[in-house]
Amino acid sequence: MKYVLFLLLCLMSRMAAAQTPDDSVPAKAAYYFGLVSSICAAPEGRLWNKELAGPVLLVEPATRNVYANVPDKEGLLVARGQLFTGVLPKAVNIANTAATWAGVKWTMVLLPLPASKPEAVKLLAHELFHRVQDELGFAAGSPVNDHLDSQNGRIYFRLELEALKAALRAPIDKRCTHLEQAILFRKWRYALFPAARAAEEALELNEGLAEFTGVYVSGVAKDTGYLPALVEGAVGSYPTFARSFAYITGPLYGMLLTQRQPGWQLGFSARDNFPDKLATVYSLHVPAVVQEKMVQVKGAYNELAIRQQEARREEDRLIKAEGYMHALVEGPLLCLTLSKKMSFSFNPSRLFPLGEYGTVYPTMTMTDEWGRLVVSGDARMRDWRMLFIALPKGTVIEGQIIKTAEWELTLVDGWMVKSGERAGDFVVSKQEVSDKR
Repeated sequence: MKYVLFLLLCLMSRMAAAQTPDDSVPAKAAYYFGLVSSICAAPEGRLWNKELAGPVLLVEPATRNVYANVPDKEGLLVARGQLFTGVLPKAVNIANTAATWAGVKWTMVLLPLPASKPEAVKLLAHELFHRVQDELGFAAGSPVNDHLDSQNGRIYFRLELEALKAALRAPIDKRCTHLEQAILFRKWRYALFPAARAAEEALELNEGLAEFTGVYVSGVAKDTGYLPALVEGAVGSYPTFARSFAYITGPLYGMLLTQRQPGWQLGFSARDNFPDKLATVYSLHVPAVVQEKMVQVKGAYNELAIRQQEARREEDRLIKAEGYMHALVEGPLLCLTLSKKMSFSFNPSRLFPLGEYGTVYPTMTMTDEWGRLVVSGDARMRDWRMLFIALPKGTVIEGQIIKTAEWELTLVDGWMVKSGERAGDFVVSKQEVSDKR
């Protein structure tokens, strides 16, 4: 009897295992590639009248193992059933992005993807857009919008979002007042910060259109609360808007346009922008020149609370800026010159603009001619030409690997660290013949 019971338990165990879905990474990769095929085959996947399907590279960050849906051009990947697998070299930065490696331009996505299927589809569609955006005529411009970390920049950006949220909650034929006010807030922001328009539009034509594509294709906006929730959760989701605001405005403007004129994106080009397109599609009347009195809304759009919140945030920002100035400007630094071959990955929601001194990246991974740098505790980039990292007291500057608690630099052969112009500073430079002897 015990033997029969043992066999029965074994059989039940095997049956249960057979019914359990394969949770291995290759199985997940195959599932995600199936999602990509579904995305591209669906009518929503043709929103740009362009095939989004193409080479996809799924990457495990911890191991750098990769899973592809097509072979590479250099024979680095090995066929495993329907997948192609391998290991991504450390010289290649990993991020959710479009990347060229082994002779192929890929849509690169990091594993694991969001557990929610709609959110996974949104992410995949966003990154699929990035791979083809050049073919659609949209450059991958990613300027940091410093003004959106200032007190007034944030106030008028948040008021713009509130006006867009109010428009979304109104019937389509009752939205004009809210939409006109949203554009007035934006125009006043441009009046306060003359360089803002070009910088904002460049990022919206890159990340804004990509995020709109993700939202549209995934269908998450069919939930009528989804877009208003983007506004309501903006401050909590994004500590700074300097490099992340377009992830909000892209879906908001894009879906507002879609609800009024489906297919608007097919006539949209790099010469266009969201506010002007919105004004055309909704027949809005927005003055060419905006005066301050036009944006005085007397408490509407949550104005009073926004102003109070931003006043408190500005106090905290100034304290934080002082700390960054001490550590990354005034203190001893390791300075790295950046070339056109530089590539890096970072968290766009955590940047800290530092005015004329550049932008602080709390974390990043960068590769360049000199090697690879992994930062876990603040680096400052200026003009995309120079990178600065703090040198803690007692840092040992020797060898090809230099490591502190906040960063690790691995130099390739032919590069070295030498003393900089300022006392206490060091620079990474190419070795001369005399240095190698």
